[in-house]
Amino acid sequence: MESTLTTTTETPMVDQWLVENAGLSPRVVHCLEHAGVKTVGELRNWSDDQLLRLRHFGTTSLENVKWFFRLSKHAEANRAPFAHFHALMAEFLNKQEIFVLEQRFHLRDPLFRPHMRRKTLQEIADVMGGMTRERVRQIEEEGIKTLRSSLCRQLTMPIELQWVNQIQQRGGVITSAELTEWNGDAKLGGYQPWGTLLLLSQATESIHFHFDYFSTITPKALGRIEARVFEVLQQAKGLVHFDQLKQAVTGLIDDPQGHLVRVLTVILNHHPDICGTTDGRYFQPEVGTQLVIRDVFAAINKPLHFRELTDFYNERMLPNSQRRTGFILRTLNLMPEIQRVNRAVYELRPAS
Repeated sequence: MESTLTTTTETPMVDQWLVENAGLSPRVVHCLEHAGVKTVGELRNWSDDQLLRLRHFGTTSLENVKWFFRLSKHAEANRAPFAHFHALMAEFLNKQEIFVLEQRFHLRDPLFRPHMRRKTLQEIADVMGGMTRERVRQIEEEGIKTLRSSLCRQLTMPIELQWVNQIQQRGGVITSAELTEWNGDAKLGGYQPWGTLLLLSQATESIHFHFDYFSTITPKALGRIEARVFEVLQQAKGLVHFDQLKQAVTGLIDDPQGHLVRVLTVILNHHPDICGTTDGRYFQPEVGTQLVIRDVFAAINKPLHFRELTDFYNERMLPNSQRRTGFILRTLNLMPEIQRVNRAVYELRPAS
């Protein structure tokens, strides 16, 4: 199964890291770039006195450089100095950055799921004492940029690799519901798993957020499957059984462990433009919804209140494909074969 797992057990080439994204503070990076220092290897050759003679480079900047080289020893030795992700955040980010990221990604909210509404920048700004939402956006951006830095990425890998392996054991995809099993994982450090993976998906190329599930399969590979599924659904112009879709996508991705059924199931059951029935048939809403409604009327064989019709419709649908009464009512009004008996009751027109 194709993935973008970038973790490695080889010794990282710290000296080859570019200063601009190595993990040093912005002030240090500015001073070093102004002095012509481009890589960590070049920085290593500078003495403390030489650094302190740089313009705008003070003792705080020097401490940042020493902190960087102290932690880089762990990276070079492939050691994991942090017991959990929360501890890593506390080491690399300042209090403002931690607060904003915890709020934006609901890291401490056990009820949060990735598809739910996230706190807006303005809501966070108000909590932070009237700070502007633009400043909150900048703080969020700075925090994520730090998590993407070479040093932070290298030291995150031992924790990340554990989660990546767990996802790959499930075929490379894991849903929000399945992530409930991760609650209490010591590697989270008290954070909840949904927001943590959502944040990691912003900082790494090994975990991707796709609609409301996470995947280690490349977006390109997922896109190939989705494109083929839509091609089959559009050609069919109706309901297509799962086995037919499976046959259509077989061979589009590497699947040495036989996880294609699971991967395809997650894709179909979580794509917002695909609906599925409890008996394993799938369709695009603009076409298949009317067919299912027609089947309901044919099976019940009597006029139905639109709320009652909605209940019958949803009994046939998978949870993510169930619809509210407003959607069903709008669809009824588009169906010429449906007639309204009275204000809220509809029936299938008799065959002429």
